[in-house]
Amino acid sequence: AFRGPLVSALTAEFVSPKQMPSALALNSVSMNLSRVLGPMVAGVVITVSSVYSVFLLNALLSLSTTALLCFHLRHSKAGRTSDPENFLTALRTGVGFLQGSEILRSVISRMFLFACMTTSLLSMLPILARNIDTGALAPAAAYTSLLMATGLGALLAAVFLSSIRAHCSNHALI
Repeated sequence: AFRGPLVSALTAEFVSPKQMPSALALNSVSMNLSRVLGPMVAGVVITVSSVYSVFLLNALLSLSTTALLCFHLRHSKAGRTSDPENFLTALRTGVGFLQGSEILRSVISRMFLFACMTTSLLSMLPILARNIDTGALAPAAAYTSLLMATGLGALLAAVFLSSIRAHCSNHALI
C-alpha cells in the first residue's frame, strides 16, 4: 500500500522530466511483472524451504530497498542548497494548483475511478478463487493464477501501449 506512491514520488529524484513517461511505464511493468513472477518464486521457495522463508525473503528485500533509498536520500540532501518545503504548505499549494487546472482534475478523477475499480477487482479475487469450480486446482492456486493473469494482462497492455498511442491522443488514451 505504501510502496506504490513512494516509488512514484521518488521517480522524479532519479530521472529527468523528459524520461518520466518511460520511467513510469517501466515502474508499472516491473510492478506487474512482480505479480507474475512473485507467486512462482514464492511457490519454489515454499517447495524448497517453508512458508516462513517467503516472508523472511520479502522482509530482507524490503529492508535492502529501504536501506538503498535512505543512502540515496542522505547523499542527495548533501548537495541541496535550500530547505525542503513544509508538508502542509506543499499540500495547500498542490490543492490550489489542482483547483485551477481543469485538465489535471480530469486526469486525477479518471485515475481515482480506475483505482477504485482495480482495487475492487483485486480485493474480490480471493472470493472468486474460492467460489469458482477449479476442478483439482486448490483455491490458493486458483487465486495465484488469477493474480498472475492480471499482471500478465497489464504487461501485455504495456507492450502494446506505444502502438496504441500512435493511433490516439493521451487524453483519449486515459
